[in-house]
Amino acid sequence: MLTVLLVSEHRLLREGLARLLRESDSVGTVSEAGSAEEALEQVRLSQPEVALLHVSHPVGSRVRLLHALRDKAPDVPVVVLLDAVDDEVMLVAMQAGAGGCLDKDVDADRLVASLHDAASGEIALSDRFARQIARMFARNGREATRQPYPEALTRRELEVLELLSHGLTNREIARSLFVSESTVRAHLRTVTQKLGVHNRVHAVARAMELGMVPTLQGSEEALPSRHQSQKLA
Repeated sequence: MLTVLLVSEHRLLREGLARLLRESDSVGTVSEAGSAEEALEQVRLSQPEVALLHVSHPVGSRVRLLHALRDKAPDVPVVVLLDAVDDEVMLVAMQAGAGGCLDKDVDADRLVASLHDAASGEIALSDRFARQIARMFARNGREATRQPYPEALTRRELEVLELLSHGLTNREIARSLFVSESTVRAHLRTVTQKLGVHNRVHAVARAMELGMVPTLQGSEEALPSRHQSQKLA
């Protein structure tokens, strides 16, 4: 019987999912958490075999929680349940160490099966996300064969790119670096041009291929402090 930690800040959704999981013959204990603090405490108390993390928009705090869960409980795979099909968030979640990624159209049987897959060390993906990842890697592979090593990024551009890879929005990046959103957008335009890609998703994928940003196994420690941001501004 599988033990599951269910994390969602939306109480109605959390209670509905918990009821659905408890009705499954192959799921035993289901613990619930509505905040990052509760999630980390439940990991310690209930020692789940797998966690189901609901991610809604904005995604920054949820992705940081994913980092924290992977840091505090590296043996507990985390399956991410997304509100919407979003290439960028999916890529960031998988690069951050998620054990799977599902969309809200997944049915109950597939949800439970995916949790078992993740607990067994398999990658759990809903069909549409599996197709998206296949297309993205095929496209990236074709582009990589055509592209030379890109023009070097400035220190600030690398900083913006790393925050982007942690799932932060333009507004969250601007607040972290104490700059305007228009400045962040300008940096991102330059980054995509230098990397020879067309959007933010490919920028993160390309940067990780080239080792320009970490593989995201850390947590909030990777984010710049106020003192560091002011020094780099």
